[in-house]
Amino acid sequence: SSPTMMLSASLLLSLSTTTAFNCCSCRTYSLHATASPRCTVAAGKAVVDVSAAEWERVVSHAPELAVVKFYAPWCRTCMTMGPVLEREAAKVRSSSGGQIEFFQVNFKENKALCMRERIFQLPAIHLYVPGIGRVARFTCTAANVAPKLRRVLARFTSQPDRLPALRSLASVAVEPIVQYQQLVGALQAFANADEYEAQGGDQSKAKLRDFIETDEAWLAELQALFATLDRNSDGTIDAGEIETAIDALGVTDAAAPQELDQGVHGRTGGGSGDGSPDEGLTFSGFVRLMTSKAVAEYSLADKELLPAFRALDSDGDGTITMKEMTSTMARVCATYPEVCADSDLVPSAFDAFDFDGSGALDYEEFVALASRRTSKLQTAE
Repeated sequence: SSPTMMLSASLLLSLSTTTAFNCCSCRTYSLHATASPRCTVAAGKAVVDVSAAEWERVVSHAPELAVVKFYAPWCRTCMTMGPVLEREAAKVRSSSGGQIEFFQVNFKENKALCMRERIFQLPAIHLYVPGIGRVARFTCTAANVAPKLRRVLARFTSQPDRLPALRSLASVAVEPIVQYQQLVGALQAFANADEYEAQGGDQSKAKLRDFIETDEAWLAELQALFATLDRNSDGTIDAGEIETAIDALGVTDAAAPQELDQGVHGRTGGGSGDGSPDEGLTFSGFVRLMTSKAVAEYSLADKELLPAFRALDSDGDGTITMKEMTSTMARVCATYPEVCADSDLVPSAFDAFDFDGSGALDYEEFVALASRRTSKLQTAE
């Protein structure tokens, strides 16, 4: 069998009969609303158990970087990897002076949290900068977890001021880029509407769809995105508004404008959002389409950010320069000023995520900048 355990979307909320697993962590946190988590270390344990109820406070109070392992008790690869990660975590914690903390989340006991963090393969390791959110993620085995972790951590620790710079970066600094990639994602939804709706309507993914459709944070995000695209505030998105978005976002792929134009004309309509091309797409239709896209792309990791990366990479050389980013964002701001309330902070975000100091962002650096998952959860499971 594969060294890692692939999870189908249909299993994500149905794993309720798995054999129980007792995990004893000798390192505990005392959590209080008015105080930072306090850590007690015993028996050399370096990786701390954390639940959905504790997640927000624990991750947000990590000194500079939180490394989180997602595992399941029935995952043999997770179990064999555990001791290896424990040893590696102890070394990293020691060498970083405790500035890098390690946690682990049991998938079986925290399914909603794992779905919000898009855990589709186990074991998985995510890295979070407090105040910014997720900045990296990867899957691994016992054989490769140590070298993979070292390589990823090196991007954040190779320069002594890198983590402090990220830690001090205001979350609003990355918001214009995050919103930019969300707008590009909406255009992609129109371009690939038939494909997304076919995949998103797969009955084997019904539970995943139900979860996404009832996630209040997701719906609030879509409401804001819809309002941005609906320039005349008439409660619908029409073809002209989509064409405005194509121009503003700098979608330069020769095929993209035609595909997107056909997509919006085929998907706009009154009422349920499926009516005549002379009318607009309502919010309910927009939610249905974007949910189908989210379901279809759930297990694609960070490939969903490729369209935004390619749009910003105007010369097509595989990197984004400061000039490319700021010139594109200036055009976006002229059309969507509400997206750019903090656009003056974009250069500082660019510099903070230019890990190799090359003056340009490669795709991995862009993903770290644009993925921003702060996971502000309603903690009920």
